Amino acid sequence: MEIHEPVATTLKKNGRMKGGAKRNGHSNGAAGTFVDLRIILATLQAMRDGDFSVRLPGDWTGLEGKIADTFNEIVAANQMMAQELKRIGQVVGKEGKARERARFNQPQGAWREMEVSVNTLVDDLLRPTTEITRAIAAVAQGNLTQTVRLDVDGRPLEGEFLRSATIVNTMIQQLGVFTAEVTRVAREVGSDGKLDGQAQVSGASGVWKDLIDSVNAMVGTLTAQVRNIAEVATAIANGDLSKKITVDVRGEMLQLKETLNTMVDQLNRFAGEVTRVAREVGADGKLGGQAVVPGVAGAWKDLTGNVNLLADNLTRQVRAIAEVATAVTKGDLTRSIQVEASGEVAELKDNINTMIDNLRLTTDRNTEQDWLKTNLARLTGMLQGQRDLATVGRMLLSELVPLVNAQQGVIYQMETEQEPGMVLLSAFADDGQDGHPRHLRVGEGLIGQCAVEKRRMLISDLPTHTVPIRSGLFQAIPKNVIVLPVLFEDQVKAVIELASLNAFTASHLALLEQLTASIGIVLNSIEATMQTEVTWERI
Repeated sequence: MEIHEPVATTLKKNGRMKGGAKRNGHSNGAAGTFVDLRIILATLQAMRDGDFSVRLPGDWTGLEGKIADTFNEIVAANQMMAQELKRIGQVVGKEGKARERARFNQPQGAWREMEVSVNTLVDDLLRPTTEITRAIAAVAQGNLTQTVRLDVDGRPLEGEFLRSATIVNTMIQQLGVFTAEVTRVAREVGSDGKLDGQAQVSGASGVWKDLIDSVNAMVGTLTAQVRNIAEVATAIANGDLSKKITVDVRGEMLQLKETLNTMVDQLNRFAGEVTRVAREVGADGKLGGQAVVPGVAGAWKDLTGNVNLLADNLTRQVRAIAEVATAVTKGDLTRSIQVEASGEVAELKDNINTMIDNLRLTTDRNTEQDWLKTNLARLTGMLQGQRDLATVGRMLLSELVPLVNAQQGVIYQMETEQEPGMVLLSAFADDGQDGHPRHLRVGEGLIGQCAVEKRRMLISDLPTHTVPIRSGLFQAIPKNVIVLPVLFEDQVKAVIELASLNAFTASHLALLEQLTASIGIVLNSIEATMQTEVTWERI
């Protein structure tokens, strides 16, 4: 409680101090001095006990008033200093506002020195703390090259500050060594693939030793696992499917182990089936074989499908080639390989088909030549020895028209020079109503024009008003008409006209070209014989 309040209250009630002292404190008696000293003593004791709220009465005058004012200023200064120290302790010590400093607002004497001392204390406490904080902050950012300097602003650290700095620097050094070793082992094992690496940190203890042991244990376990996996993988690469991963593992490594061992089993089944199909198809010649690998999926299923597709394609291709080859050996040249193929099999297919085409062309050409030669010889032999032109014309058309797949035909003979013109020698399937005329002038119609130009005429796509080819069942406009001159020593002996419902082939045209020369010889021979007979008769 405030000590001056009871004192002031007592003075106010009595109007004077005990022993006759007046309220203003002026008294020459011993009792007045005693009362004033007790008030001062009480306030001094309160201030001594740390109560800076006490004050001497402010209404004293004279010497007592000066004493009271001076005392009150001292107490107020101490109170302000206590509050400032409390504030500095709060904002600097607890709130961490390191830039805050004490302000006593007493610019002289010990007060100023106390202010400077307090602020110097704060600076001295903050400098090593800041230095330690800087080093630890660098560590937190992964920079282990920074350490705590053992002198701050040219002054060496001492006592607890030196001890703390030394501990922090030792920690940073140990962290650096530990990090370097762990990094080296991680690089050798993880990047360079050098297994069995071990971290060595001499003098490590506690958690550092535990960390080193944990890293080395991890490396040892990883080495054993990877080497076992590598051993199996190498065996698979070398075609040995008898090995499996046997190392004791857990977690994802266990999943990897089971996956690889399953892969080995699937490879075994797949390899066995592929070998069987390859042997049956490639070695034993049993086409149509298919690999069966139950339970496969993904790439294994795709591989099995590809092998089966290969076997199926090979089966279809070989069977198609064999079927066509068998047909060729039996003389059937109408077949060709139609199966889809690519690569060398496609080349083989194309070569065989080309060979068959060449064989067919050669055979057709030989057949055509045989047909041409045979029919030329037959027709020429048939006409030789004939003495009647009408008979020759009739026989010629009767044989020639069906031979070249025609349906209608006529032959006009050139008359003598005394009577220039052309007379119908014979007709085949002529229309009785719209048939060919009996006589034609040279140059009249295609037949007459052919006699003038002495060259073959082949007409296609005839108009609808053309003389039709008739039978008992139908009548039709011919598709092609050919007009051929029959020459002997460049003289027209006759003109043959043939009509067909189909196109004349190259063989037909070749036969007609060569046959007209033979017909010219026959007609000339008969004419010469007839003239000789007429001459003899006249004689």
